[in-house]
Amino acid sequence: MEGHMTEFNFYIGIVGALVLVTGAFLPDKDVTHPAKSLKNWLFAGGGLMMLTYSLIGYFYGDATIFFSFVQGFALIAALLGIANIGDRWGLILTGGTGVIFLGWSLWLFEDYSTAIFIVGLIGISLGYVQKMGTIRRFAALALGGLALALFSWIVGDKIFLTLNAFYAAFSAYRGYEILRKLK
Repeated sequence: MEGHMTEFNFYIGIVGALVLVTGAFLPDKDVTHPAKSLKNWLFAGGGLMMLTYSLIGYFYGDATIFFSFVQGFALIAALLGIANIGDRWGLILTGGTGVIFLGWSLWLFEDYSTAIFIVGLIGISLGYVQKMGTIRRFAALALGGLALALFSWIVGDKIFLTLNAFYAAFSAYRGYEILRKLK
């Protein structure tokens, strides 16, 4: 059973990552409310898949429950973005929680890669709660994606390195498009 769960979990991780990359690829459409944005729902759906991935890894693999907490944090941030709680409250809630997780990871101190992983998810979570169509949103998403790509490179996960690199590149490109329109 464990071998089947490991293979099943691998596919959940791949599909979840592809859903997140698709969300990063889509432009922020001008919508009346963030809950009407396909991009935001892809971030939430991908976040739910990554939470599932981390929980299966905990129960059937060698992942720590800590990574599930952090994936849950990213999912909650995506849902807060959909709920349109505002940039200020989003920054306070996700930034504060992120600092707690970062401190916790340093206290557990398995290695620095865990801290890089947390910083990446903090960046992405801050991007999720920022106002749609802003430089701040895409900068946070791109920098978070870069940190996750670095984490994936350090731990030797080529698949997630590639997916996170695309996530960061697509997010940076969307930010560049906004900058170009401002000129």
